[in-house]
Amino acid sequence: MKENTIYLKSQETQQVSVDEKLLASMSLFMAYLFVRCFIPGYQGFLGMTVTLFTVVFALAGILYFNKKGLVFTGEGLYWLVMALALGASYTLFINQRLSVLMLPVLFAMLAYWVMSAAGARTGSGRFFLSDLFNAFLVLPLFNYTREWHVFKKMGSGSSAGHVLKAVLLGLVIGVPVLLVVLYLLVEADAAFQAMIGRLFFNVPQMLLEVLRLALALVLSAYFFGLFYGACKKEKTAFDAAALETGKQKVKKLPAVTGCTVLGLLCLAYFMFFAAQGGYYFSAFWGSLPGGGITAAEYARRGFFELCQVSVINLLVMGAGQLFLREAQKTARILLKGLNVTLSILTLLLIATALSKMFLYIERFGMTQLRVFTSWFMLLLALFFIVLIIRQFRDFAVMKTCAMVAGVMVVLLSYTNMDRMIVSYNLSAYEKGQLQELDMATLAACGPAAIEPVKAFYEQTEDTEARERIEAYHHAEYASYLAEARFYGYSLEYERASALWKMDWKAAE
Repeated sequence: MKENTIYLKSQETQQVSVDEKLLASMSLFMAYLFVRCFIPGYQGFLGMTVTLFTVVFALAGILYFNKKGLVFTGEGLYWLVMALALGASYTLFINQRLSVLMLPVLFAMLAYWVMSAAGARTGSGRFFLSDLFNAFLVLPLFNYTREWHVFKKMGSGSSAGHVLKAVLLGLVIGVPVLLVVLYLLVEADAAFQAMIGRLFFNVPQMLLEVLRLALALVLSAYFFGLFYGACKKEKTAFDAAALETGKQKVKKLPAVTGCTVLGLLCLAYFMFFAAQGGYYFSAFWGSLPGGGITAAEYARRGFFELCQVSVINLLVMGAGQLFLREAQKTARILLKGLNVTLSILTLLLIATALSKMFLYIERFGMTQLRVFTSWFMLLLALFFIVLIIRQFRDFAVMKTCAMVAGVMVVLLSYTNMDRMIVSYNLSAYEKGQLQELDMATLAACGPAAIEPVKAFYEQTEDTEARERIEAYHHAEYASYLAEARFYGYSLEYERASALWKMDWKAAE
């Protein structure tokens, strides 16, 4: 605690550079955009705001690092490109559920880019999780007050600067009080309410804006602390030597123990495939095994168990890397062989699970859960391929897997999952693969469903399908498409909103 107090006091005596002033201003703007992502103030979608946040974050980092004389490495450029690509997808497409899940991934990409570009990673990136911990918590929080010091120094030494700070302080104190008073007066008198409505935005919306700005001020210091702390390269929670020592300390299990565990698992999987190989492999050819089992029963039974087994195998192999001691040559060769064997068997399990899922989709259509589960299984397969390569080449496994996952997330964001689901299900229904048009699934895809549903409505001669689509077109839950929103803007949203307002019958 004493060391931290001395460090924080020392910040007060440090001079503020021009690049820090620029970074402070851009951090405040990017923090406001970030807050807008989570407090939009309407029933809308993440859209252009996320793209703007990503661009401003990247621009702030590029300018600040350039001023500090830092040169981007290939890895740093990789994470920057991945983050910009993922951020841009929010302006292009709408993936209602996926877009929320991808936000933490986006910020993780940006945070790790900062660590890479500033050269602040522990052990040149060999300790990926510790680097993320430093980026998310240690550096931003330990350097949290630095931005306040920068704002305090802005304009100091000039009378105009003192006046500006005094005015800003008055606004900070006075605006919230003014808004509360205006709100009470508006509630008290209808004529005053009408006048305020003509002159200003509605008061509740203004109060919400004040809340956004207050949160942006809090978050701005966090972003500034990340950039500033990464460039200072100090006060991190871990150092490479300590982590390397700790890594060696936990390696207490003999290699023979690992060989025994892996050997037992491999034996179990060989027995499994020998007993039920024909049953599970029938899905590869799109057929069902005998015994009168239905497609739904066949696809569901065992799928999630196979997924869980694959994850367990990944954890077992990861634990082996962490806890097994360095082995003699014979044991080391045996351990590598068992790792490769288990990885290949797991890839076969994953292929089996995917074939069952594809058969299920063919019979019953796509949903968000089915697509996301299939994507996750493909990601697991890539992880096991990385682990196979790791048996023959030495590299940072965790960092490599993170880079692979980053590519997979970006690819998923550009597949436009919701639109793909709608297009596939409508096509399968038209071909007779699906017996029923599941409007609940289509409606769950939100604005992404509008264009393919309208095109299908205009082409199909199925009376029942047309009636169900007409009911969907007039549903109240989709009234958000009545007007376009600036902060939730995306190209897909714009197209969907325009199509929604059309008279679909007249457009035939």
